[in-house]
Parts: sequence; C-alpha cells; structure tokens
Amino acid sequence: MVLFLGEEGRWDAAEGLLRNCRVPQQGWCEALQGLALHRTGKFVESEEAFRLALERFDDKELREWTDPRYALDPSGDGVWGDLDGEEADTMAAWVWHLADPLYMVDGNDRWTEQMSRWTEIRAREEAEHPFGIPWGFDLQELLMRYGASIAWERRRQVQTSMRVGDTPDMVGRSLPHARQFMPPGELIEDPTGIPWGAWELNVNSPYTAYAPSYSPIFRPLDFQVARFRRGDSLRVVAAYTPGPGTARSAEDLFAEVPVETATADPFRSGGGDRTPPERNQPPRQGRMDPWGQPQPFGGSSYPEERMDPALLVQPPPGPFAAGAMFLSPGPGRDPIRVDGSEGGTGVYDVTVLNGQYVVSLEVYDEFESRAWRARQGARQADLIPGLTALSDVLLVKDVANLPETLESAIPDALPGHGIRAGGSVIAAWEVYGLEPGEPMAVNVAVNEADGDFFQRIGELLRLSEPEEPVVMTWEEGSPDGMRAFFRSVRLSLPNLEPGRYVLSIEVVLPGRDAMVTSTPLVIGG
Repeated sequence: MVLFLGEEGRWDAAEGLLRNCRVPQQGWCEALQGLALHRTGKFVESEEAFRLALERFDDKELREWTDPRYALDPSGDGVWGDLDGEEADTMAAWVWHLADPLYMVDGNDRWTEQMSRWTEIRAREEAEHPFGIPWGFDLQELLMRYGASIAWERRRQVQTSMRVGDTPDMVGRSLPHARQFMPPGELIEDPTGIPWGAWELNVNSPYTAYAPSYSPIFRPLDFQVARFRRGDSLRVVAAYTPGPGTARSAEDLFAEVPVETATADPFRSGGGDRTPPERNQPPRQGRMDPWGQPQPFGGSSYPEERMDPALLVQPPPGPFAAGAMFLSPGPGRDPIRVDGSEGGTGVYDVTVLNGQYVVSLEVYDEFESRAWRARQGARQADLIPGLTALSDVLLVKDVANLPETLESAIPDALPGHGIRAGGSVIAAWEVYGLEPGEPMAVNVAVNEADGDFFQRIGELLRLSEPEEPVVMTWEEGSPDGMRAFFRSVRLSLPNLEPGRYVLSIEVVLPGRDAMVTSTPLVIGG
C-alpha cells in the first residue's frame, strides 16, 4: 500500500498510514517511514527513522544495507576492497559524507535515498514486475544504482516469434538530469587532497545516479580556493560564480538517462538470453527530449523545428539564491559554515585552525529549485620553526592598481581560473619564514599543462617545457619584521592560445631548497 500511494504521488498519505504500522519484521515499519519521509523531503526525520530501523535489523541485513560498495563505481569499489572493522566504518562515513549533494540542505539525502532504495528492493521482491520476469540480482542492481522507475512505456514491436505469451516490450523511465554524487575511488582515498577541478558531477552515463527533489539540476561553479598561513591557523580565500550554470548546455538538454527495457529480459543479448550484466556494466541508455519526454531507441535526431532557442539559455541564479562555504573536517564533526551574499556570486575569507578540510562551495536557489556546487580539499600543517613556505597563488582581476596586501587583493579575487584570450591577470602570493633581509630570486612562469593536468589526483601540478614559456624574473631582499611577505605581479598574456596552462611561482633562497607553488590558468576563446 505504501508504494502504491507513492506511485500516485501521495507520500504524505503514506506517511500518515505508517503511523499505525504493525508488522512482525523488526525495523520494517521504521524503514517504510524513512522511505515516505525521504520522498516528502524530510531528510533529517528520514535519517532518524532509517537509523532506528538499522538498529533493529539482524547483523546480516545491517551489513548489507550499510555497505556502500553497492553504490560505488568500479574505482570506488576497488578502493573499498576487503576493508572491515573500524577501517571500513571510517571509510563508509567519509563516502556518505562526500556523497551528500548539498551541505546547505539539512540531512544527508543521498544516504536516505540509498536506504530508500533498499526499502523498495525489499518491498518489490515478491511483487510482479512490468518486465514480466522474476525478481533477481539484475533488477535489484538497476534499482540500487538508478532508483525506481518514475514511469513505464509499452512500445510497439514487430512480432518476431510464433511463441504464445511473449513479454510486451516495456521501457522504464528514470529521472533526467541525475548526477553521480557518489565520490570516485581516487577521492575516497584522499578526501582532503581533492585538487581543483578533479570532482565533476557526472551526468553522461553515470554509474550511479540521483536527482535531488529540491534541485533536479545541479551545475558546476567557476571557483578558486587559495590557502594562506596565519601562525597556527589556515586562512582560506575562495571566490566563486555560477558561470557554467548560466548557459544550459546540450549536456542537460539531451542528457542520457538510465532506461530500463525489456522484451524477454532487461539484459537480453538476443534469443531470450537471461544472463545478468557484468558487475561494472551499466544498463542501456535512453534519451529525454528537451521537454522531458522520452525518445525511443533508434529514433531520429531531434527535429530542428521543435528547438526553442530559449531552451538553450539557463538564467543565472535569481535574487533569492543563497551561497555558502563549508569547511568540513570530516564525518561526525560539525563543519564551519560561512554564508555568502544573495545572488550566487562572491568571495569568502575565513580563518580556521590548521588541519585537513573538504571545502564545499554551494549556491542554492530554493525558489527556482536549482543548485551549483564545487568541492576541493584544503589542508595545512604547522610550519616548523626555521623553515620557509609559500602560500597558494591567488588570481586577482586585472584592476588598475596592484594590491599591496592580501587584504586589498581579496575583494577582487577572480571567481575561477579562467581569463579571456589576450587578457591579463594579477597573481598574488605570500612567503613565510624569511630571515630579515634574506635575499631571494623570484621566477614566474606560465607553461602549457601536460595531458594529465586534470586527471592526476593529489599530485603536484607538473610543468611541461614549451618552446617559448612566459617568464618573469627578479631578485629582492625580504623586509625586516614581516611574518608574511606579500607580493603581486600583473601578467599580460597576449600571445597565449586558448587552452590549459600552469601558472607557477618559484622562490629561490641561498642555501635552501627552492619553493614552488602552482595554480591552473585557463585561457578562453
């Protein structure tokens, strides 16, 4: 009855019905309550119900429901491996903490979504399936990875057999625009070391998919995050804007979404073969047209006469959009939250104790049900006395006067790492631990990024050696009595072709190892 009411969109009625739930299975009433609460957007209450259900499950079912490997892609499954005990518990906590789509929304709706999927799997095990085949691992995996179908379609087909009772050609439709919020394996291994641009929410053939009810469409942010030292503290400067989200791309208009299909079997390879898919093989994919309607397999391309140019433009966040930055030290610990200005664009400046954090920059337009997000790691240890260090590079807009302090540079921080072709940018940084009057040589270079620039997770940005790198060099002495020595330079780059580059600052001190700090620089067309 609960699922029947839900399929009619009456989850509130299902929630009311469950107040008098009486079933012999321990924890089942609470699981059904968690499902109904999740579907009505009450994620905190849903979490409470599911955790109570888990407490009442037997050990076997508890391990099965809480094991995240069923929701991980192959790389994540490989990292998970054969973990057990406390190590597995710690990893699972990090996985679900990272999978939470928006920290701005109370509760972890990706976790409650996974618990809801388990609940639906258990509820459907003895039920008839539209495919007309017995429930098995293949159907369970489809539901686990992509959620329950939101609609079904019976397709016309040519009779190819004289057999009586052939199963109708059925197609199950899933939510469009679903993203893979579950983190890939390389990010699970080192959550606080996530570099810029390494984590993009996958919409093209995601291995697992979810579309939050409060924001079915998620877009990335243009952003940059820079770290600076202040004694035993970490000063984080972050600038952001929903640049990529203002133009609705073909990625969203023609997004491939999971589609369940069946003639004799959902994974039929011909001749009625019922062999389930490989563990890492995603189901067939289908397309939705720009109006949210399913396009059958084998159909023609979208008719040009139906294309409304207005559909190609997605407006920026509205006046009620809110932004926030979270510095999360990890699961089970309260994140540090800094609220931004309305409108979805701004600069954050916050100082926290040295440590390891995941930085989450978020913009949520609750009125229009849209969201933007970017995540990156930020960590810093105390500086050992007698040693020197460099800050990150902060990219600053090409303002008239070069900033002379970090405080004067922050308001004009560039919201991202991109500039237009032929443009200029200001690079700002700090040096720490210098002796009074200590001489230093500074080298600034802009080099082409190698092919692994955005893929080599956690590694130092590597520099190639183009034929004509852009270089600026000078020598100077450090002033007396300055714990943080600030510098900024203006870089005019008229001859660089559009592409990806690495901006690096090298500081060479006599008798010490050279220090290098690097940041991505993207030249637009």
